[in-house]
Amino acid sequence: MGITTEDQPPRVPRRGVIDGASRVLRELLRTPRVRRSIEIVLNDLDPENAPGLVRALTEDHALFLDLVSAAPAAANASIGAARELLAQVMSEPEGLLRDVMVRLLGDIDAERLGRTAGLGLGLVLRLGRDDEVRRAVEDLRSGVRRGFSAALEELGVDEGALERPRSLWERFWEGGGLVSSEGRADER
Repeated sequence: MGITTEDQPPRVPRRGVIDGASRVLRELLRTPRVRRSIEIVLNDLDPENAPGLVRALTEDHALFLDLVSAAPAAANASIGAARELLAQVMSEPEGLLRDVMVRLLGDIDAERLGRTAGLGLGLVLRLGRDDEVRRAVEDLRSGVRRGFSAALEELGVDEGALERPRSLWERFWEGGGLVSSEGRADER
């Protein structure tokens, strides 16, 4: 059983900037020159300069508020793109998957990811006495857990593995083994 390449959205997708860009890009990718230009841009991404870009965008307070308002949509777009990319990568031969996985994991700035998650948690703790914030955090946690379980089910991983005393989810975040040497979910 494989993972599907598209989520079924809970509502009708709207035609926005990303939809328009994807339709135009499909046409443009038919030309080698555009394809090569995109490869150059992708190879020159400089994520270490993203904080400077945000600081430049937030010098104007109104633009700062617009940026904060757009953050969930930007995060959801990134999440959707990452999910689709992972689903497509999973259809590749296992030897290629291993090499891709090693490169992907090695290239992610794990410390920056951890610091970002820590800042998010710090914000939640700062506002955590508010019942509405607590409900929103619980809804987010529950949704992540449901999505995690659904993905494992699509992949054929034993559903009960999440209900064991130390779930796959907990072991992932604690740094424990997830997969046995035979490629099965680790039962520890």
